[in-house]
Amino acid sequence: MKKYIVLLSAFLALSQIAYAHPPKSIESNYDPSDKTLSVTVTHPVGNANRHYIEKIEIVKNDELIAKKQFSEQDNNVSQNTVFVLSDVTAQDTVIIEAYCSISGKLKEKVDIGK
Repeated sequence: MKKYIVLLSAFLALSQIAYAHPPKSIESNYDPSDKTLSVTVTHPVGNANRHYIEKIEIVKNDELIAKKQFSEQDNNVSQNTVFVLSDVTAQDTVIIEAYCSISGKLKEKVDIGK
């Protein structure tokens, strides 16, 4: 009996990993007038309470400058959020990193503009 419970547990854990996937895409828009970066991470899921975007990080010139944690996704398609970035310029390299709660991540470079 113990053997079957262990096998069932292993099967359930592996099946959850099989359904895990990294974020599909990241869209962003930087508004220089109010210094905000709007971010939409597309991550289609069946259950946004169990499989979701866990965190979004903003990296400027290889240094973490902002991070938001989530315990569920906004909806079954995407996670949306806004960051205030008061100290970025067009010369900075800014990267958004989005992490799936189960497995995988996606990075996108942000065009701050001139």
